[in-house]
This record gives sequence, structure tokens and C-alpha cells, in this order.
Amino acid sequence: MKIPLRYQTTEFDCGPTALMNAVSFLFDIETIPPEIPKHISTIGNDRCDPTGRAGWWGTSPDALCYAACWLNTFSRSTGFPLRCETLKGGDVRLCPGSRLRDCLEQGGAALVSCWLDTPHYVTLTGLQGEDVLVFDPYYRETQVPGECGTFVFDQPKICNRLIPAEHLDETKPSECTMCAYDGRIAILLYKTGEARKLI
Repeated sequence: MKIPLRYQTTEFDCGPTALMNAVSFLFDIETIPPEIPKHISTIGNDRCDPTGRAGWWGTSPDALCYAACWLNTFSRSTGFPLRCETLKGGDVRLCPGSRLRDCLEQGGAALVSCWLDTPHYVTLTGLQGEDVLVFDPYYRETQVPGECGTFVFDQPKICNRLIPAEHLDETKPSECTMCAYDGRIAILLYKTGEARKLI
């Protein structure tokens, strides 16, 4: 059974939340080993603010790359049917033929960095025409006039926003764009087979 994707519990934990949402989108709850959410939760909020308060500047791209590496190692050693690929910089594109678009077209999911008043991470779960299915882990009850894309309130297991791919791929910082290439990161997640029920 698929479960609704989740929202972050603080202003700072969008990274691990978005990564876990990608896993939850791909797999039924009965098949996800408990090591996966446990490990993902431990890598998040690794950045300190200028006063040394841990977690107050969210999750670094390095921590997410490490999590993707760990997921690949875990999957190889246990047979869990998941494969991750990390993209950085100019490789993080949504144009036709790009690895990110191909991942979504093949039924995969992706965590991507974007801009939402501050650096942020969201989960991409597919394409609908020229729109990207996005689950933004930052909770909102209504759409504010002028916000990019269309809010979706009836697809909690898939997305909560539709954002034009062309807008998300913009290099200028505006609401919900991936911004400049040198700051982009994406973790692509692919389901490589059927996962067995654990209980």
C-alpha cells in the first residue's frame, strides 16, 4: 500500500523529508526496510548556523550525496530493488533527453534543490504534459496569488504542485526554480524490481 507523502516537521528538514518521500513514492509501506528511514533521518540537518547551532541551516548537498551512496550500498548488500544516481551542476536539467527527465519518464523519482525564499529541496514524481509533478514538503493550506504553478490538493501520494518544467529549469532565482547550474543537485531514484513484503 502506498502512503501519503509527508511534510517537514521543522523549517529546516526539507532535505531528508524530500528524500524519504522519493522512496515512499516508489515503494509500498510494507516493503520499505526500517533501516532506510532511520538512516535518512540521521544524515539530515548537518549544517550549522554562524553561531554553531546544529541543523539550523538545513541539509548540505554532501549529506544527500552520502545518503544516495549509502542507499546504493544497502540495496546491493540486501537485494532491495533501488538504485540512486547523483547529478550536479549543469547535468541537472529538465530538457528532453536529460537524465532527470528520463528518470521521471521511466517512473522514477528525484530529489532536487530549488529556491523557495531560501534554498530548499523538493521531490519530483513525474511529468504531466510540460508540467512536473512536484511534492513540496513545506506545508501550505492555500495557494498564494502569484505563486508559480498550480497547487494540487487531491493527490497526496503523488504531488501537491504542478510546475512548468521550463520554469523549474530557470537559472534565475525566483519562486521554485532550480537556479544557477553551479548550485544544482539531484538524486535520481529508480525502482529496479519488485520489493518483497517484510511482514
